[in-house]
Amino acid sequence: MKVPSGKALWPAFWLYRKKGGTNAEIDIVEIVNNQWDSSLAPNWNPLVYHNNVHFSSSGDNAYASAKGSSLSTSYHIWACEWTDTQVKFHLDNNLIRTVSYPINDPNTGWGNSNPANVLINLAAGGGWPGDADDTNAFPATLEVDFLKVYKKGDVTPPPSSDIPTYTLENNKWHIITLPADPGNSNTVNDIFGDDIPGQIRTDWAIFNYNANKGEYDSYGLYATLKPGIGYWIIQKSGSSKVLDMPAGSTAITAAHYDEVYLHNKSGVNTWNMVGNPYPTAISAANIRIKTGNGVCASGCDLNTASSNNIVNNQFWSYDGSKYITHSPTSASTLNPWTGFWAVTLKDATSAGGPFIHFYKSTAAKPSDAKTFSSSPIRNMTPPGALANDLELNSFYGISSVSPNPSKGIFNFNFSSAFKGEVSFELFSIDGRKIESIKLQKVNKSFTHQLNISNKASGIYFVQFEAGAYQSNHKIIKN
Repeated sequence: MKVPSGKALWPAFWLYRKKGGTNAEIDIVEIVNNQWDSSLAPNWNPLVYHNNVHFSSSGDNAYASAKGSSLSTSYHIWACEWTDTQVKFHLDNNLIRTVSYPINDPNTGWGNSNPANVLINLAAGGGWPGDADDTNAFPATLEVDFLKVYKKGDVTPPPSSDIPTYTLENNKWHIITLPADPGNSNTVNDIFGDDIPGQIRTDWAIFNYNANKGEYDSYGLYATLKPGIGYWIIQKSGSSKVLDMPAGSTAITAAHYDEVYLHNKSGVNTWNMVGNPYPTAISAANIRIKTGNGVCASGCDLNTASSNNIVNNQFWSYDGSKYITHSPTSASTLNPWTGFWAVTLKDATSAGGPFIHFYKSTAAKPSDAKTFSSSPIRNMTPPGALANDLELNSFYGISSVSPNPSKGIFNFNFSSAFKGEVSFELFSIDGRKIESIKLQKVNKSFTHQLNISNKASGIYFVQFEAGAYQSNHKIIKN
């Protein structure tokens, strides 16, 4: 994470638990910006970091601090290893401190049988950092690129070296897919959260085309992705970013992949976003279509499917600036990570709804039920490029929470409209759900007022959800 510079700022990354009358806290890092080098004034560069273990409310505590170069100029990786008998602190993959304690000592509260909550927050002011003044530049931002939690013995192996990476250019739309099975690490955040910096729907975005509704779904961090499906993606970091699959991803090695259903509507053409599920290139000539009945019931090639008005025999990928046409006769290949448009035709529904089948090689593909002329029978025009149709700044989301801290009234301000149900869930600092609130469809921009005047003072967390979009916000009741 990268911390801000500024007087009286107090960023922290920590673990907290409370059991009975015992408070226990591991401060993986705390940085209090009133500890500074006068030669760097008035920038208030954070130079001192603290690694703390608070054993109990009675004061069995261990502290350590160290001074280095400014911590606000670049990202740093902070980590801890927590076992029954010790906590090891790491900075940028180097061990910097170890704190030991008796195994499962009830006074420390840090045995593995006592789970804890993970917190990352930025505070301003208070007894330790002091007060802000006119030299502060607000708003101040604590930037977090990724958060990972591992359990010893459950750490998954790194992805196979046979799974390639993908270079996503700055400010260019691409259609991509996944070149491997991500397993349980299948959310947008799991797969791309450590590859692309910034905030989703502001600095980068990912969309899927909803063929049933005929419109795009904007995906949030907790939407799930799968191989064989195509997604529009863009990032505006200022430079190209390399996408890779998360640890534990499995390359698809079967000669045949048949898990992608093509949406269809009776009597009309329907666009679908699909993609090559393999970590290697495949030929468009090796793609097959299978339906519930008719000439493609046993599988048929694209020309057969096209001649029978089931699936068009051309696909369109997008390379960041233009569409590329793929067909069985053009000797074209679909590379790993390549997503593309496929079109079901007017008789697809009556044929029993088609599935698209990918084959790794010519030798693996089955004999075709029927072969027609290799000439395409229609020239489908793909949708226009999205680069000029979609703006990142228009994505919906919570634009601000004010006032915060508050004596009980918090205004959640939304930037644009949602479709369907919107929900809020209020949690205590130890993870207990206190309240759930559901809203119906709302106007383009609106404010929801959350009243917790009857709750005890302290830190609370609000989780907001609308469809696949989810965000979390810390609020402080005075």
